[in-house]
Amino acid sequence: MPCLIQTKDQRIITGAFDFNIKVWEEDNNSSGTYKKTFTIDKMTGAVQCLLQLKDGRLASSANNENTIKIWNEQNGRFIFHTSLSAHNGSVTSIIQLPDGKLVTGGRDKLIIIWKETDDFSFVESMRLPEENDFISILHVMKDKSFISSANNYIMKIYKEKDDE
Repeated sequence: MPCLIQTKDQRIITGAFDFNIKVWEEDNNSSGTYKKTFTIDKMTGAVQCLLQLKDGRLASSANNENTIKIWNEQNGRFIFHTSLSAHNGSVTSIIQLPDGKLVTGGRDKLIIIWKETDDFSFVESMRLPEENDFISILHVMKDKSFISSANNYIMKIYKEKDDE
């Protein structure tokens, strides 16, 4: 199982190589155990990473079909008819910055910043220069910056400018 997150309402969401996202809720009949409430099987590639967005209603998943999908984690319905596509390889990491922008990294060695629009969708805002190897981890820092770690063990810190 490549990825797992816990939502603000304490549900567990898992993504895996079987192209499925599963949502789990605590089983009230058995302390400390979870039961699967539904499966999202609309993915066409292995799920590489998951993120619950700050508004709490949406979650996004990135996978090896080079896309990010935004969906409602309460019922498993996709919010948008099209996926966010800009990477030329698997999307391996996704984070959300304090200002709401999404940042994705992938096997294509790109880091892409996505800006939210008025209709709660996202459009590509900026591409950062290519790395020497594929992006394996992105992590948000407290000061509006984020760290990327490439597969070649090189880490870079990116600080967002206040006017962007």
